[in-house]
Amino acid sequence: MLQRLVTFPDSLQYHHRVLCLGSPTSLGASLSEAGIEVDYLNVHAHNPLSLFRLLLLGGRVNRFGPDVIHTWMYHANAIVALCVRARVPVVWAIRHDLTDTHAIKRLTKWVISVGAWLSKKFPARIVSVSNVGVESHVAIGYEASKFIVIPNGFAIPELGSERTSVTEELGLVPTTKLIGLFARYHPIKDHYNFIEAAAILAKKLPDVHFLLAGKGIDWTNPELNSLIRSRELINQIHLLGERSDINELLSSLTVCTLSSRSEAFPLTIGEAMAMAVPCVATNVGDTAYLIGDTGLLVPPGNPQALAEAWAELLALPPRRREAMGQAARKRIRQHFSLEAMVARYNSLYETVRVSSVVL
Repeated sequence: MLQRLVTFPDSLQYHHRVLCLGSPTSLGASLSEAGIEVDYLNVHAHNPLSLFRLLLLGGRVNRFGPDVIHTWMYHANAIVALCVRARVPVVWAIRHDLTDTHAIKRLTKWVISVGAWLSKKFPARIVSVSNVGVESHVAIGYEASKFIVIPNGFAIPELGSERTSVTEELGLVPTTKLIGLFARYHPIKDHYNFIEAAAILAKKLPDVHFLLAGKGIDWTNPELNSLIRSRELINQIHLLGERSDINELLSSLTVCTLSSRSEAFPLTIGEAMAMAVPCVATNVGDTAYLIGDTGLLVPPGNPQALAEAWAELLALPPRRREAMGQAARKRIRQHFSLEAMVARYNSLYETVRVSSVVL
């Protein structure tokens, strides 16, 4: 979403510069290719000595001479508040909700708590992608008056015929019904819920296949491999690992799904809706607000309900599923477009910049 924001044509009125606390990544390379200046501090938690590089952060920022600093995620929010003394308005980005914190690392929990204290003084505004995110952070002490909600925005791509190429890659006939989950392997994404639901559905509909992609989603993942084999799904589940052709994969799906225990505003569901793919999702974060009446919602951690919702959509006539997908695409265009998101961020930047000048 950061990449989409700074590279969108309407953002070219600003000179964006990205400072990454860590080392070069594929995201940094993509930003550089798009003409965005990217700098790296090369700080790593596993190398304590590298933490001293945070002392250089203030000097780096002052050399940039920004009008606004926009920090992304908890660690960056806290680090800039503690290490940067530039008299520049700071906008924090919070992209999670805290309704389920079991999978959050201990250090991150501490940083979140520190952020609650720092929020009273340091940021000019705090952007959350969801209303649930605001509520859960205010509940632990974040400054309520500073929050603004800017939902994720999505491009509306042209619809092509990529389904055939994906089914060919998988060795399936083009009419195969595919249910997809695209998420990194992490407890919060609850792949166990997905696999259990797949096992339930496969007993009723043995011709359905399941498509999974994301970091850690491959056959070298021992936990995932073992779970799939124990549920006798080895011939129906396809693990694709990290992929860059997500739109192509989405267009191949009959149903896109979200099995998470917690989310703020799920990107994969919005992207699927923009591709006119009907969705079944767990009712977490602002997912219900995103989907509206264009898909189905189920309780988190309930594979039986997830399987039944899948079966309900698959039982619909193809034209009815297509109509649901088109309604989802229309909802994204009307309420969650990338253009609208960028416009709101740009308006926010202008507001905090002007306010700081007046002060």
